[in-house]
Amino acid sequence: MRLPHRIPRRRGYYLIGLLIVLAIIAYLTYRQLKPEEKAAQVTQAQVYIDRSRDTLCESNRLAIGQNLTMWRVDHPTETLSLDGMRQANFSIPTCPKGGVYTISPDGSQVYCSVHFPDPAAPSAPKPLPATPRAL
Repeated sequence: MRLPHRIPRRRGYYLIGLLIVLAIIAYLTYRQLKPEEKAAQVTQAQVYIDRSRDTLCESNRLAIGQNLTMWRVDHPTETLSLDGMRQANFSIPTCPKGGVYTISPDGSQVYCSVHFPDPAAPSAPKPLPATPRAL
């Protein structure tokens, strides 16, 4: 009895298929483990958070400006001050980064020590450079 004719196997196709599968796995692993891309995403998220705090501070300064307008209408003879507004139960928001709000002398501007500093205010003194000590 004669065995049916067998088609010889082509081992080269198995090797090429295996190499393609390994290349796909290596590419997917590389995409999953790229640290630079994840660091860039974290940095971008931090930038958005910083911008949101700036926007919140701007919104707070606008709210204080509106409160100043109401203060002028209700108390035309008194001087403008944030402390006077607080005592009169006006809502004075705080800066999200811990800045201090101040008012210009004419009451037209509201300044924040962190985001929008008063140009007329004296700047903080700079520390003196360290001098070498003699032995």
